[in-house]
Amino acid sequence: MVRQRVGWCWSSFGGSGEFVTDYYSYRPGRLVSYEDLAYLVGQFGDSKSGEYDNPALAPLHDALRPGIAGILEREQRLQVNDEDEEAEEDQDDVGRWNVDELAREAWNYIVDIAWRSLERKGDADYLGPFVKFIQNERLEDVSIFTLNHDTLLERTLRAAGLEFVDGFGEPANGLRFWEPERFEATAGRRLVKLHGSVDWYVVRPSGGEFHEDRIAQSSVYPERIPLPSGGFLEAVEGRPLLLVGTHNKVREYFKSTFFDAQVEFYRRLNRASVLLVVGYGGQDKGVE
Repeated sequence: MVRQRVGWCWSSFGGSGEFVTDYYSYRPGRLVSYEDLAYLVGQFGDSKSGEYDNPALAPLHDALRPGIAGILEREQRLQVNDEDEEAEEDQDDVGRWNVDELAREAWNYIVDIAWRSLERKGDADYLGPFVKFIQNERLEDVSIFTLNHDTLLERTLRAAGLEFVDGFGEPANGLRFWEPERFEATAGRRLVKLHGSVDWYVVRPSGGEFHEDRIAQSSVYPERIPLPSGGFLEAVEGRPLLLVGTHNKVREYFKSTFFDAQVEFYRRLNRASVLLVVGYGGQDKGVE
């Protein structure tokens, strides 16, 4: 569904989808997804902004540019002054975006479609055997790591009456703030989402600076959440904290919340006596 709904971006970003499809055509059975396109447009945005320079993208940019020229071109219009009949040149921005802005908005579009598609409440019956397994009294310490963005697993665990630690603290005004030390301090069951979640948000006090950002979990979009000291907390990006793409995810593992989750992942792997893998396709380089 996400692949279908992101079709506009797939076809309109200069034909970038065709480049991705052609690249993987030599691998039988390798299906191209929205995450492949997210990786491509994300590289454009990172390179053009200087976040991660990549000179190798220049030829691809030249190849794609004809397909996006209509969006990028700026038109010069001549306006005639009725009083002195002199032509004046006026710059009218017909194309509102430059290349990095277009890439960033294409990225945002993909994330937003994934968010809205995955926040729907789905049927969780198929998780029954898994829930029954972790209910086994012989499992004194269980750590569950998931790459999924949806909240189906945690809702299923709560419906079954199972307590677990997810890295967030007690609720305050509808928000639960990221407290990764809870993973180590609490025995029992843990749920760690390595790639973010549709209910994770970066929030900031109104009028605040980036160093005041915090990660919060909220079942609804956080908007003007009152602070005890006055003022409000609001979501920074206008969308939840999700990792989409392919190999670009590895870079994000060194940032903020994702770094904490990765540390917990490797800590538990080193301590585990049993490893159970369910439904993982082995496509994430930083997880393999």
